[in-house]
Amino acid sequence: GSENMSPGVRELAANVGVVFSSTDGKVVDHFEYEEEGDRTVIKATNYMSDNAGSILSKQTREGTLYWSGMGQNIARENDLAFSAIRGFSTSYCPTKKGAVSKKKGLNAFTGTDISLVSLVQARNNARVAVSGSFTMFSDAFMSKKGSSNKAFAEDVSSWVLGYKSVLRFKDLKHVKKGTGVSQDVYRIKDEISVSLKIEEWSAAKQKWLPFERSDVQVEF
Repeated sequence: GSENMSPGVRELAANVGVVFSSTDGKVVDHFEYEEEGDRTVIKATNYMSDNAGSILSKQTREGTLYWSGMGQNIARENDLAFSAIRGFSTSYCPTKKGAVSKKKGLNAFTGTDISLVSLVQARNNARVAVSGSFTMFSDAFMSKKGSSNKAFAEDVSSWVLGYKSVLRFKDLKHVKKGTGVSQDVYRIKDEISVSLKIEEWSAAKQKWLPFERSDVQVEF
């Protein structure tokens, strides 16, 4: 994204549940900005919670993402999109006069409601990354001391292209508790035991490996 973003790009992002600010101004932060004084170059560290490294590596989360560009917002009812990194509570998308807009609806583009980079996984497992900044991928930003820009770009591109966090399941079994019998139809209050094997694709080893996590949810 950029200040000169075309309506077509905005529409494309909106089709995957990501809406760009209509104020056409770069995100501003008067507290979390680069030392050189440009309030639109944000030293972003508000990464998504990902201690397991499913998308963002430890190297990324321990560094600073230098970012400058257009702010986005993800609708709260959108369960398929999420933010890889957000703005700070002091961030905002300014009007042409450089102030915070008082227009109804634009309060979604202030504080941590601003998404700097959004990720989407569709129901057909297609993946999309929407960035509000071109310069975060530049050599100038990637070469800054303490910058996580290169690691962040590698993590996000690996996720989007399916090199990481790709799961499959097999051997699904389900039985009604107390009977050990599998049924085609269960009642609402029936207690069911469900078991399955989950595997994760390893691009490095080019094979499926056991997926070892204790916080898996199964929609049955």
